Amino acid sequence: MDGLTFFSGSSVDMPQEFPVMLEKAEQLDYVCLHSHDFIEVVFVARGSALHSHIDLNGRTRTNCLIQGDVFSVQIGERHSYEHCRDMVLYNLFVRPEFLVRYPELRELPGWQRFFGERSCVPDTIIHFPASMRHWGRLSLDRAVAESLQKRAGSLTIMTAQILDFLVTALDGAVTFIKMNDIAFLVTQNLHFDVLWVLKVLFNENIVNAESFRCFGTRGTELWKKFFFASYDSHSSSAAAGSCLEHNGITA
Repeated sequence: MDGLTFFSGSSVDMPQEFPVMLEKAEQLDYVCLHSHDFIEVVFVARGSALHSHIDLNGRTRTNCLIQGDVFSVQIGERHSYEHCRDMVLYNLFVRPEFLVRYPELRELPGWQRFFGERSCVPDTIIHFPASMRHWGRLSLDRAVAESLQKRAGSLTIMTAQILDFLVTALDGAVTFIKMNDIAFLVTQNLHFDVLWVLKVLFNENIVNAESFRCFGTRGTELWKKFFFASYDSHSSSAAAGSCLEHNGITA
């Protein structure tokens, strides 16, 4: 992550009169540490990478990005990508004046996470499930296609697709939170100690319950129940062997 590159709106072909733009970046290998003079919303459509994100206070958060992750990089924050594998990103470049045009976005639960003032990078990432990933790619692919058409109405269609994606991401900011530490927590709480007090390992009752001594052992069972604090319940008795079967007929 040596060096620092700065990207302005003009460097990413972002027209001054249109404060939002979309880029599809494919087959990335390495992206050096850089910052922008616009807000960037990133959707990982395919692949994986190691992402380093440095906030305005200089603190670094590193995440392993996977297909379906969605996050934002605010103005002045720095970030980079390393160890990219089959990576495809959709980068939404958003100027603050674009957000002013659509104040209703502030009412969605993910506003603060993506666009609100913050002193540190959020400790979790939004993650779209498979169905949402497919929809996201279709929506943003159409937006990219319209941006290349440069015909009457293209910018309107592109804006509609971008807004649709942003509304879904902001609205799912609670539902689609990526659980970074779940694997660690599971391994901490696995206990394989099977044999212990009052536990019976591979206990098999070969003799049928009603065919050997019948109810002769009931006194022993009652004594165990009375004097011991814990008593294991038993499953229902098996079918009788060499005893009464049906209608008084012996087997």
